[in-house]
Amino acid sequence: PQAKATQNMLLRSRAIIGRAIAPALRSTIKLPSFSRQFSSRPASSPSRLLPSITLGVGLVGTALLLSSKSLVAKAAEQKPHDSTTSPDKSRAPSSENAGDAKPTQPEPQFEKYRYVIIGGGTAGYSAAKAILERDATAENKILIVSGEDDLPYMRPPLSKELWTSEDPNVRNTMKYSDWQGKDATPDFESESFYEKESRLMYLMHRRVIDIDPTRHAVLLDNNTLVQYEKCLIATGGNPILWPQYAGKDHITTYRYREDFKHLHKLVESGVKHITVIGGGFIGSELVTALSKKGVQVTCVMATDGVLSNVLPSYLSEHATQKVKDLGVKVVTSTTLKDIVADKKSVTVSLSNGDKWKTDHVVLAVGITPANELAKLGKLEIDPTNGGIVTNAELMSRSDVFAAGDVVSYYDQTLGTRRRIEHFDHASASGKQAGENMAAPYVERPKDSAHDHNEMTQRNDKEKKAQKEEEGLGNVLEQASSESAEPPAPPRDPWRAQTYTHQPMFWSEFAGVGLEAVGIVDSRLKTVSVWRQNEKKEDRAYNQGLIYYIDKDRVVGVVMWGLHGKVDEARKVIEKKRHVDDIKDLRRYISLEEQESH
Repeated sequence: PQAKATQNMLLRSRAIIGRAIAPALRSTIKLPSFSRQFSSRPASSPSRLLPSITLGVGLVGTALLLSSKSLVAKAAEQKPHDSTTSPDKSRAPSSENAGDAKPTQPEPQFEKYRYVIIGGGTAGYSAAKAILERDATAENKILIVSGEDDLPYMRPPLSKELWTSEDPNVRNTMKYSDWQGKDATPDFESESFYEKESRLMYLMHRRVIDIDPTRHAVLLDNNTLVQYEKCLIATGGNPILWPQYAGKDHITTYRYREDFKHLHKLVESGVKHITVIGGGFIGSELVTALSKKGVQVTCVMATDGVLSNVLPSYLSEHATQKVKDLGVKVVTSTTLKDIVADKKSVTVSLSNGDKWKTDHVVLAVGITPANELAKLGKLEIDPTNGGIVTNAELMSRSDVFAAGDVVSYYDQTLGTRRRIEHFDHASASGKQAGENMAAPYVERPKDSAHDHNEMTQRNDKEKKAQKEEEGLGNVLEQASSESAEPPAPPRDPWRAQTYTHQPMFWSEFAGVGLEAVGIVDSRLKTVSVWRQNEKKEDRAYNQGLIYYIDKDRVVGVVMWGLHGKVDEARKVIEKKRHVDDIKDLRRYISLEEQESH
C-alpha cells in the first residue's frame, strides 16, 4: 500500500511540474555540477555514493516544495557552485548528525547533462564509450546512474571463468585466465578511468525512480532532478525471486558480482550440498562449476532436460546425461513447491512429492526485464516479451533510447520483434544506441559543406548518376546473386543508424562448448549436420551444426563443439536463403574448425 501511495503521488506531481518546474528547467541559468569525488569505501558509507549530497527537488518532493510561490524565482536566482571546491556541507547533513538535524525546507536545485544513461551494466557502459568516441565537445556531459555498488563489469565470467581461477584470493581480486591464457578481470575499465575521464560522471548505488520524457527529466532516489538532452534506459533485468523467499537465509539468486562472492565463500567453507533450481544456461554452468569443486549438487528443472527450450530433444537428452556424468542429480519435469529454511539448512519440496534437505538453494530460473521505470514514463511495453518497444534505431520516444536486456526491438533480418538476454547483444545494442544519441553532436569536417541536407542531396545525385551510367538492371542482378555480398548501407555519422547486428551467445558446461546466433528455439524445425565419427554407431555428438528453420528459411544456428563459425552463420541467416533440400545445408557452413587468433 505504501508503494502504491508513493506511485500515485509521483503521477499527481507531474501536473504541478508542468506549471512551475518546467520553465526553470528550460531556462538558460547555470546550475551547480555534481562534486567529482570518487570513493571506494563500503556502500554503508554515504560518501560511497556519487555524489554524497541530497537535493530537495524531484517529482515526489515537488508536491511539498511548491507550497512556496517563489520556487521558480529561487531557482532562477541560484548561483553555480565552484566545482573545484569541496561540496557545500549545508546541502546534506552528515551521517553523524543526521539524526539531530532539524528538518528544513531544501533549496530547489537541478542538474543538467547532455546524456543520462540509466543502468551501469554492459549496455550502459558500451553506450558511454560510443558517446565518448563520437562527441568530443564540452566536459561533464555524461551521467551514468547505477543501482549496483560496482563499476561496470561483464557478467559471463561469474558463471564461467571465475570458477576455474587458480587465484586463491579470487573473491577479492576477481582475477582469472581468459581464453588466451592472459590474466583478466570482469571489469571493463579500472577505477582510474572514471576518475580521469572529465566528460563522464558515474553515480553508483543510486536509482532513477521516475522519468518524464516530455520534459526531458529524471528523478533520482535522493530527490535530485536531472534534465537531459538524450536518455538511455539500460536497466537490464531482475533475477526471478519468489517474494516469499526474499531475504531468506540459504536462498539466493545468481546475477551479480556479490552473488559469485557469496556462493564461492560457501563452497570454500566446506558446504556439502547445494540445490540449483533451473536448467538453463546459468543453471547448467553453475552445476558444472559446483560439482568440480567437490560439492554434491541437485539440479531441478521444470523442463524435460538441460536447455530443452533451445536444443532439439535428442541433444537436450545428451546434454542432460553429460551433466549427470559429473555426479549431479538431475530432477526433470517438475516444479518447486516450497522451500523452508531454518538456521542450519533448507528443506526443498517439489510438486512431484520429492523432498530433501540441502545446505543452500540457488534460484537460476531467469530474469524479468526491469521495465518499471519505462511504465512510469508511459513508454510502450511489449505485451509478449515485456521489453521496452523501440524503433529500428533503438528509440522509444523522442530522445529516449533503450538497449540491452530490457529492449524489444524489431529485427529487420528475421522480420520479428525480439528481446535478447545475452552479453553480445547488450554490448552491440548499447554501442548503437550511444552512437545514435551522439549523432546530432558529431563534429563535421571544417572543409565540407556544413549544411547536412546539402551534403545528402549531393550524394543522392551522385548515386543516381552512377546507377544510370552502369545500368540499373546490372546492379539489381548483382545484388540478387547468391554469391554476391549485399552492399553495405552508407554510414552517416550525423544521423541515427538502424540496429542490424545479429547477436550471438556462447556457453560451456559439462565438457560441452556451444555458440549460437539467430533464433534458436526448440519448437522450430531443426536439421543437424554432424561430423562423421570413425564408428557410425558412436553417437558422441562432438562437433556439429544445428540449423533452425522457419517457413523454409534458416533463422538460427547452434555450433556445437565448433568455434570460429559465427560470422558464417550470420551470413547464412542474413541471406534469407530458402532450404529447398535439407542436403544443401551440408555446404552452408564448413565443419572444419578455424583457428582462433
